[in-house]
Amino acid sequence: MKNQFVDRFFETMKGQISSSSIKEKLVALAVGAVVFLLVVPTALAVAASALTSWIPIPWPGLLEMTVAFLGFWGGLFILGWAILTRFLVGRSDAAPLAPYSRLITTGPYQWTRSPMELGLLLYYLGIVTYAANVAAGVLACLAATGAILWYQRNYEENEMEQRFGEEYRRYCSQTPSLFPKV
Repeated sequence: MKNQFVDRFFETMKGQISSSSIKEKLVALAVGAVVFLLVVPTALAVAASALTSWIPIPWPGLLEMTVAFLGFWGGLFILGWAILTRFLVGRSDAAPLAPYSRLITTGPYQWTRSPMELGLLLYYLGIVTYAANVAAGVLACLAATGAILWYQRNYEENEMEQRFGEEYRRYCSQTPSLFPKV
């Protein structure tokens, strides 16, 4: 199993990346990871903590630790699953701004059109809840959700519809944008 995965990984890499562009893609991926996994949650934690310091809401410690733990690890799991699916099925790198080579509708993409963003939201909820409190975590998620939805509506959906046409419209009619149906 492990060898099959490794072989498929390198086969995919050889088929799509020239030796000169692999450095550029790795740098872009590293910068994206630093920004979205360190800088953004730190800024959200500071801002949300400042806001909630004006309205202190006592939360039981166990609730906060549970939300922080589940948000952090659940978010990383969904994010990793989406990146792996995008790489293996979409045959493209996982950089969020890189165009998809094909429409992906399997794995976490069968539950939401934006599993990477959902994973990031849960991750932010976990980080900010741990750093401040549940109220700050919810505020951070609301702010990030607004930014994500604005970006999707104004840029991503138009580009995907132009690239994939009717196939994307059908996918949109069956799959929620950000939050999976319960």
